[in-house]
Amino acid sequence: VNHFRYHQQVDAAYGQYQAPLGPWRLQAGLRLEAADVSMLQIVGDIPGARHDFGAYPSLHLDRDLGDTGKLLAGVSRRITRPDPEALNPFEDQQDTHNLKAGNPNLLPQDTWSYELGYTSSWKGLTWGTTGYYRFDRNSVTDITQPVSADVVLITKTNLPKSRSGGLEFNGNGKLGSKLSYALSGDLFYNEIDAASLGGPGLRSTTGLNLKASL
Repeated sequence: VNHFRYHQQVDAAYGQYQAPLGPWRLQAGLRLEAADVSMLQIVGDIPGARHDFGAYPSLHLDRDLGDTGKLLAGVSRRITRPDPEALNPFEDQQDTHNLKAGNPNLLPQDTWSYELGYTSSWKGLTWGTTGYYRFDRNSVTDITQPVSADVVLITKTNLPKSRSGGLEFNGNGKLGSKLSYALSGDLFYNEIDAASLGGPGLRSTTGLNLKASL
C-alpha cells in the first residue's frame, strides 16, 4: 500500500481601503501570503517541500448610472494552490486501461483578472453584463501518456501560460405572480501555449455556454 503525507501552512496579512473618488466608490485591498508545504512519500521515505510568497492586490470601482444602473470595474491578482490529491505521485488504477497519478512538482496557479461590467433593472427585470480578461501562469492541466498498447497514465502538469476573455451576462425576472425565470451565459475565448510541453504551440477555442431556468 502506498501512503502520501501532506501538510500545508498558510500565513497571511491583508488590509483594505474604501473611499469616495468623485462619482466613483473605491475599494482597494492588498493581501500578503506565504505558504509552506511539506510532503512525504511514506513508501520509499521520499520527502518534498515547497515555499511561496506573494503580494495579491485588488482594486474595485463602481458608480451609479441613472436611477437603477451601476457601472463596475476591477482588477485583481489571486493564487490557486493545487489540491493534495493532485500532488500525490502514487498511481491509482481507475480500471484495467487507465492509471492516474499526481505530480509533487506542481506549482500554484497565478491569475490576473480584469473586469468591466454594468447592471440595471427595469420593470421587474434585473440584468447585467461583464466583460473580462484573465491571464494565468502555471494553471494545472492533465496529460495522458501511453504506458503500453492498451494502457494510459493520466497525470498532471503546469501549463506555462493561458489567456481567456469574454462576455458574461445574466438576467432574471417574474412572469405573473407565480413564475420566475433566469438566463445566464458566457461567450468566451480561450488560448493556451503548450509548446514547452511538446504541443504544437498556441491553440485557441471559442464557445458559448448558456443556462436557463423557469
